Amino acid sequence: MKFPPCEVPAPAVAMVVALSVAACGGRTHRAPGAEGAPAVEAAMRRYAMLLRGAPPDSVAAAYAEAGELVLPGVGTLHGRAAIRDFLAPLAAAVEVTAVDVATDSLTVHGAGAEQWGTYRQVAGERGKAPGVYRGHYAARWQRDADGRWRLSRLVMQPLPADAR
Repeated sequence: MKFPPCEVPAPAVAMVVALSVAACGGRTHRAPGAEGAPAVEAAMRRYAMLLRGAPPDSVAAAYAEAGELVLPGVGTLHGRAAIRDFLAPLAAAVEVTAVDVATDSLTVHGAGAEQWGTYRQVAGERGKAPGVYRGHYAARWQRDADGRWRLSRLVMQPLPADAR
């Protein structure tokens, strides 16, 4: 699904805003076997930095080749190309001014990991007043043959506007 920069629907802005995570912190529960947890959290921080201005190709490269991005109102984007194509027009239209993310739970098991947390962002369309967005995320990670942790599935669940 592609949106021209001047026709970005509000739900899409909220979804992209929700994706722009910048730091992992807060209270974190690490399950047994979480030796790789610092590397997974570093991968989330790297992904967050990419979302704050990197080209959509670079953001999509943070996903496994068959990675998925799940957004309410949009559905599931399958694979790097679909994720890149969705983000491309939004990257030019949305500006993120503040981000807070907290990892609530992180479980690492071999070459896989599951991470759950919350986010808060101040962002919006360029040239317009920003909004505050809050919600929850669930990320499934896989460590590829090159040793890098990549997203195999990221699910974003923004809170309703009246709960932000």
